[in-house]
Amino acid sequence: MKALPIRPTTFELDTTAKHLGISRIALTTELRARGILHASGHGLVPTPAHKNTGHFLTDNRSVQRTGYPTRHYMVTLVTVQGLAWLEAELRRSES
Repeated sequence: MKALPIRPTTFELDTTAKHLGISRIALTTELRARGILHASGHGLVPTPAHKNTGHFLTDNRSVQRTGYPTRHYMVTLVTVQGLAWLEAELRRSES
């Protein structure tokens, strides 16, 4: 039996930017300017209105380094539907 490739159903912002052909900084700058993402105490996250659309998810993560307290942060993930929506939105703004 041949193994099927597993494809993610969510993408981190750097991977999303690569799919869109722009840099992560350009993507986050554009999303902040449009009011889609905002800075929280734990990272750059989607506004509640945009998180509820199903285009974005957040994942709570933590890192533990020896000799330092555990650091908690959030990672914004873009769904497959969100990737298609972002591509259409960015294309629409270019024209």
